[in-house]
Amino acid sequence: MRIANISPGPRFLYARGRARLVEPGETVEFDLSEAEAESVRQQAAAGLLAVTDPPAGEKAARARRPGRGGR
Repeated sequence: MRIANISPGPRFLYARGRARLVEPGETVEFDLSEAEAESVRQQAAAGLLAVTDPPAGEKAARARRPGRGGR
């Protein structure tokens, strides 16, 4: 999930139990658990974060990458 901090101040986001400080205007990409994703959706609904999908070309490139551990 690609997340942009659109709030006027820094925000802490949690991904897989680890906190990350995201500065105003910064965009980050996280692999979130379902509970963490729900928290991000709530913050987006409140106007604090913006959630975007990666561009189509990037999405296709990810689909072609092998998973961890090789083949």
